[in-house]
Amino acid sequence: MRSVFGASFRADGTLSFRMNTTGTPQVWTMPEAVSPINSIGRIEAPLFVLHGENDPRVPVDEARQVAEAAETAGVPVETLVFGDEGHGISKRENRIETYAAVVEFLDVYV
Repeated sequence: MRSVFGASFRADGTLSFRMNTTGTPQVWTMPEAVSPINSIGRIEAPLFVLHGENDPRVPVDEARQVAEAAETAGVPVETLVFGDEGHGISKRENRIETYAAVVEFLDVYV
């Protein structure tokens, strides 16, 4: 008996989830309650949005939507998107830029 597990969010708001003995994907709609875009009104602190343009798990447009919605709600937002990164910042020069941006952000808001 072979067990397969895996999950990934899709751009259309569904969650593709495998956990069975055949490996056949089962798709469920992502519950609205866990979507970050629906909690923007609860953000009380400045927000730093960091994202990779090539993220296969979370589309960069979702990060942009969160940043835009937070700004519209009056939250100070800094956004840093790397066109050559995926899910995480792995390239040394991008990490250095990220750390410098985070330090600057913290100097301003903390």
